[in-house]
Amino acid sequence: MSPRDDALPGLALRDVSVEHVELGADRLANYEVSVVDRALSDQGGDAPRGASFFGHDPKLEGLVPFGHKLPAHLVLTLDSSDQRVAALNISVGPVIRLVHPYYYSQGESFSYHHQGENQIEFTNFRGVADGSWPHEGLASTLPAHDIKILVIKGKPQRKWGDCSTIFMGNDAPTVQNYSGRKCAACSARETRLIASIPSRPAPGVNIWNNDFVFALFWFCEKCKAITTHNECD
Repeated sequence: MSPRDDALPGLALRDVSVEHVELGADRLANYEVSVVDRALSDQGGDAPRGASFFGHDPKLEGLVPFGHKLPAHLVLTLDSSDQRVAALNISVGPVIRLVHPYYYSQGESFSYHHQGENQIEFTNFRGVADGSWPHEGLASTLPAHDIKILVIKGKPQRKWGDCSTIFMGNDAPTVQNYSGRKCAACSARETRLIASIPSRPAPGVNIWNNDFVFALFWFCEKCKAITTHNECD
C-alpha cells in the first residue's frame, strides 16, 4: 500500500518520521500520534520496527497488579532518544511506557513507576477487575502497530467525533478541567498532562465501546510516577 495521509481520519499510513522540534521558552511540545494501518503481526513480525510503537510488548513485566489476575494494557512505548519524545521531559529512563488498567478502570486513578526499560510497578492500586468491563471481548493485549508522531503547531484540539487520534503533551485536549491534579502515588500537585488516548486508537481496536471515553496520563515531577485514569464526555 502506498503512503497516504488522507486515507482515514486520524490514521497515518507511514512509519515514524523524524522532525525538528521547536520549543517555546515556557512550554513543552505537543504531538499528534497516528497508528499505522497494518498490525505488525500481519507483516510477519512480533516486534515493532520503530523504537516507539503502539500496543503490547512481551518483554514488559509488571502488567498484572500485585494480588490480581487480569493484566493492565500497554498502550504506547516511547523512545526517549527521539528528540520529540525527549522534548516532553518525562524523566523515567530510556523508554517510557504508557499503561492503563482498562479491566479495572471505573473512575479510579492508578499510578505506576518504571523499574528499568522492561518493568513497571503499580503503586496505590485500588481497582477491582471486571472481566466484562469495559466490554465483553476486550483482548488482554492490544495489537502492536508502528506509529507516526507529528508536531502540532499551536494548541491541539480534538475535532468532534474524533475517537482515533492520540494526543501527547501538556496541552492535550481533555473533556474536563484538571487544574491542580494530584499524583495518585505521592499526592503531590506537581503533575502535568502527558497524553490522551481515545476509544479507537488503532484499526480494529475498540477499547471502551463508547467513543466519548478517554484514558489520560499524567507525569509527577516529584516522585516520577505516571498517574492514569479515564474521563468521559
